[in-house]
Amino acid sequence: MTTQTTPSQKVSTRAGLMPMVIRGAIGGAVAGVVFGALNMWFAQSTGMPADVPLQMIATIVQGEDALAAGTASPVLGLVVHMVLSMAFGVGLALLVRRTRSDAVRAVIGLGFGLVLYLVNFLVISPIAFAVFQDANQPLELATHLIFGSVAVLFLLDWRSRTTR
Repeated sequence: MTTQTTPSQKVSTRAGLMPMVIRGAIGGAVAGVVFGALNMWFAQSTGMPADVPLQMIATIVQGEDALAAGTASPVLGLVVHMVLSMAFGVGLALLVRRTRSDAVRAVIGLGFGLVLYLVNFLVISPIAFAVFQDANQPLELATHLIFGSVAVLFLLDWRSRTTR
């Protein structure tokens, strides 16, 4: 026996997807702010200008020479960082959208942060963005885990168990 999907069910599924995507984008933005603030605090605490992490991110667009030349734009870095953070938040939302358990979603969020770190720093960075190899790796691992943990908070079902 096959199950038929009616057009109204398809619309309902799409309509249910949009709020999750929006929550993912918002969660990614908030997590991105936390991530950025932690990296900027760390830079400042080690005697570097606080905007160095944003300058490093700007090199994704401007090229690595921009950092050495002093032309890396912190504003561009902020824009790139926030766009990527929101995109990653949406990706996380799509990943967890069919998961009903908040506990499982929380674990997926943490794992998502870990995978982001591994892909960004162990795969992409050595190939295309060597400037990121200079970043403090334990801090980057921690901030990526925090990113996933904060972003997923916006994807949990906060209603009480009796109203679900």
